[in-house]
Amino acid sequence: MNKLTEHIETLTKLIKASGPKSVLVPVRDFLQSLADDPWVIDDANGDGVVAVFAGTPDQTESRFVGEFLNGKQGDVFVQRLRNGKVIQHSPLDPRLDLALLAPPNERTFFSWGDSTGSAGQLALAILTGITSDAKALTAYRDFRDEVIAKLEARKPWEMSQEAVYDWLLEWEQNHQDEVKAIEEVH
Repeated sequence: MNKLTEHIETLTKLIKASGPKSVLVPVRDFLQSLADDPWVIDDANGDGVVAVFAGTPDQTESRFVGEFLNGKQGDVFVQRLRNGKVIQHSPLDPRLDLALLAPPNERTFFSWGDSTGSAGQLALAILTGITSDAKALTAYRDFRDEVIAKLEARKPWEMSQEAVYDWLLEWEQNHQDEVKAIEEVH
């Protein structure tokens, strides 16, 4: 059996064991394990849909970048990088269609370094970029308290998409009953 056939069999077992609704993070981890072979994983849009390339094309990554402008307004961007160079820089969607967590009198929907509604809006926006809306709505408070609140207030920051995936994977392992309930509903 060749190495590719082994990888395909492993992936098939993983999908069957995980079920269709909870497979995103385990499949991402599996595909990343292929990076030791001559494969490169590219999630070009940050939407969880990946392309697997043989060989060693350009290294790409995504990150979230927080900037505090004029001492008043916190802006967050999603950046795509290729070989360390920014190739895409776009504002993070606050996902107000899911929840309005920031008080209406605040000038911005995002803050960090605290556990306010604006920090919750940021946590929700980041999580919806990598997981289902339902899971993000369930996990955002923990992400806010464990990650967003620990960022230095009013200071710039960067967070890799991989770090968010890692946090989410650990959260799922610690909240299996909640994850199962979400998957049963959806």
